[in-house]
Amino acid sequence: MIDLEELPWCAFVGSSGLTRQALDRRSDRDHRQAPDSGVFGPEREWERAALVLEADIWAARHCQVADTTTLRERADQLLRACHNDEHVQISRWRT
Repeated sequence: MIDLEELPWCAFVGSSGLTRQALDRRSDRDHRQAPDSGVFGPEREWERAALVLEADIWAARHCQVADTTTLRERADQLLRACHNDEHVQISRWRT
């Protein structure tokens, strides 16, 4: 079972999770003349990966035989990749 209150899951879901940040960045880019301008610059690889991972987290919560080990490895790897982006805030709890 995936507990959304625990790391690494809480870093992705919720109103301040990485997925919400990725969506906010996409919205910001969509409203600019040049998508690579602005504070965040061009879309980063982690942003797309966070969107896919959150969908997989929710799917795994509703599946009896989900491979949570592989999902956790993906989440941990993505968290490490996000540390290179100075504008990312990683939540340690679900908000």
